[in-house]
Amino acid sequence: MEPAGTVANSDGVVFRLPGAEHAATEARLWLDLEHHVDPAPMRRVDGGWELAITRPPVRRVEYLYALTLADGSEAMVCDPTNPKRVMTAFGEHSVVEFPDYRPPAWLAADIEPGRTTSLVVRALDLRRPLTITVWSPDGCHDGARLPLLLVHDGPEFDRLASFTRFSAAMIATGRLPAHRVALLGPGDRNRWYAASPSYARALNRLALPAIRGAAAQASGRSLPCMRRSRSRTPRARCSCSRAASSVPTSTRRSVRSRASMRYRNSSRASRQPTRRHRPCALA
Repeated sequence: MEPAGTVANSDGVVFRLPGAEHAATEARLWLDLEHHVDPAPMRRVDGGWELAITRPPVRRVEYLYALTLADGSEAMVCDPTNPKRVMTAFGEHSVVEFPDYRPPAWLAADIEPGRTTSLVVRALDLRRPLTITVWSPDGCHDGARLPLLLVHDGPEFDRLASFTRFSAAMIATGRLPAHRVALLGPGDRNRWYAASPSYARALNRLALPAIRGAAAQASGRSLPCMRRSRSRTPRARCSCSRAASSVPTSTRRSVRSRASMRYRNSSRASRQPTRRHRPCALA
């Protein structure tokens, strides 16, 4: 006889895994709470595995079963007796919701989705392009000056945690002022997010100016490539894929004219012959 499914109440949870689902020699419970402890071993019972725990100090918890199979291999699986699952950055997890859990109200709020602008910033020091999606709330024109929130791993935060939906709901209810959200693509996260000076410089010197430029204009032209062939670290090129984010023509002409003037002055100075002093003749 197989055990009944996983059951949760206000005091704790009884986790159950039917033995017929997996030919496992050992089963453990992995809770998405403490990642530096070994998963608790489950007890073999008639028809499967079971483990009762007291309620942790949460209203909702994600979990997996860590199995050791007969051939010695290991696997992390969802609970086949629990239909509640959620997608995470590492695949699906099973979910236990305690009786006092209530989903956040903003998840069901009726809000406008806002609009997005896609950017690509290329810095040679980063080796990979930095992709950026700028979310702006509806009701604010593109040229409005608004606070900006940078979100590392932004696309995953938005896909898995509805980040921009949260911003839209908070703006709609007046709990937060109108603001923009820049969702930064992860790229080489292990190197970029490890206190990388190159990444910090790229954010400060390239990404932020590109975001400001994208938000400043609402014309029907696309942003041309911006090159820095002689700039200091990081050398870069950035571009924008949305038409509503172009650099003003007057700004481009001003930058080109100043650069051209500096080049002409430096070239003229390099062509000047070196003035040599004749030795004085002594009487």
